[in-house]
Amino acid sequence: VTSWILQVDVSESEKVLGEVAELAKSVDALKNVVALVVGAEDMSSVPGADALVAAGGDSFSATVLAVGELYDGGKEGGFYHVGPLGASSGKTATEGQAPRMSKKLAYQLVAHSLSIESTSNSALGAYEYSPEALSKLSEPYLEEKFAERDDDGEPLPDEFKDVKMEG
Repeated sequence: VTSWILQVDVSESEKVLGEVAELAKSVDALKNVVALVVGAEDMSSVPGADALVAAGGDSFSATVLAVGELYDGGKEGGFYHVGPLGASSGKTATEGQAPRMSKKLAYQLVAHSLSIESTSNSALGAYEYSPEALSKLSEPYLEEKFAERDDDGEPLPDEFKDVKMEG
C-alpha cells in the first residue's frame, strides 16, 4: 500500500488523526496519506491535523482537507475556496452559514491532493461559496473609488480581495 485515504468526522479527528500519524510512520512503503475531515464548523483549525501533518515529511506526504457538511448533488463546476486552515479562512464567504460542499466535489479534491505537490504536508479547508457571497463577488472590484464606504465615507475592508475563482 502506497496511499492511504480516510474520512473522519471532526468529533473524532483528534484521536483518529493521531493514531493514523503513528501508524503511518511505521509503514515504509507509504507515500501519501490524505484525510478528509467532515463536519468542521469553521476553517480555523481541526483537532489532530497538526499531528498528522507533522508526522509526514521525508517518509510520506500528509494532507488534511477539512470540509463542513457534505451533501449529495451540487452544480457542475461551481465556485469554491480551498486554502490553508487558519483564523481568516472561511469566515466571510459563507455569510454566517456553516460551510458545506457536495460529496462529489469533496472527493474530487481528495483525489487531486494525491497528485498535487503543493498540498503535501498541509492542512487545508474547503467550502463552496454561498449565493450571498457570490453576489458580492460579481460586483466591481472594491478598491479606491469603487470601495464600499461606511457612514463617514471611509473605505470598508475588502473581505473578498484574496478570492480567486475558476468555473
